Amino acid sequence: MKKKVNPESVVWQNVETDYWKENLKNLIKEHHEETGSLLSKEIIENYDNEINNFIQVCPKEMLDKLKNPISLKKVIKEVS
Repeated sequence: MKKKVNPESVVWQNVETDYWKENLKNLIKEHHEETGSLLSKEIIENYDNEINNFIQVCPKEMLDKLKNPISLKKVIKEVS
C-alpha cells in the first residue's frame, strides 16, 4: 500500500477505536440492507475477524479536527 499512498498527506492504520469499529459495522449493515450483498452479510456475521481486513485512511490535516480520534495513542503507527 505504501507505493500507492502519499505518506506526507495521509495516515493509514488498522481500525482501532470502538467508535470507528461500530461506525464501519453500521455502514456495512446499511449496505447489506440496501443491496442484499452476500459479501457484506458474511463480513457482518464474522465481523470480529473481518475487522482486521480493513484499513482506516485519514488525511493528516483532519486528525485534530475529528470529534472521535482514530487512535487513542499519541503517535499513530501506520500499517505496513
